[in-house]
Amino acid sequence: GAAGEEGTGASTVGLQNLGNTCFLNSCIQCLFALPPVASYFLDEQKHYIWTLDRTSRMRGTLALSFGELLHRMRDGGGGPAVSAAVLKDRVSKFAPQF
Repeated sequence: GAAGEEGTGASTVGLQNLGNTCFLNSCIQCLFALPPVASYFLDEQKHYIWTLDRTSRMRGTLALSFGELLHRMRDGGGGPAVSAAVLKDRVSKFAPQF
């Protein structure tokens, strides 16, 4: 598919390096490139929100942050790169070593 086309995982923008986040950024880009993952989180109806396990310790915050980030990556984010800071902060909240 064309760059930025939903379901292809093709990104129109990159991810900003927030200082030692290149490994995280690589993982995000790999997940975004997987059509089943991209289409699940880029669903315009955001059905994934209704399947979150709100009884878990994280209460779906990682999935929500990841979905929002994929939408910004696909939609361009208004510049050449978007920040994964919110996702990184959520990961750090539950795994302080990050």
